[in-house]
Amino acid sequence: MEVRHRPGANATIEQQLAMLKEDFDRLNAQHVTFVSKTNQKIEEQRKLLDEESDARKRDRKEIDLKIEETATGGLHIPSIGGVLIVVGSILGTLSVELASWLT
Repeated sequence: MEVRHRPGANATIEQQLAMLKEDFDRLNAQHVTFVSKTNQKIEEQRKLLDEESDARKRDRKEIDLKIEETATGGLHIPSIGGVLIVVGSILGTLSVELASWLT
């Protein structure tokens, strides 16, 4: 920010007004520059945040998949349960059949 000197004691109203206008224009230009740089930094931070969020989502999906594979060994428990019910039903009725054949 630039420092301006006050107009001299003998400055006319027009000179004082001209100095105020110059100061206002300079401050306005500085404000526009500041806002532009601030918006640019905000956008950069937003992009970084979005990238980090996407990376965390990908990592979370990978971790969830690894936990599922570790817990079930890659097999789905409902399908194993269905197979065991069928095998158990067959073996449960097989003893009656064997007894009738052996006697």
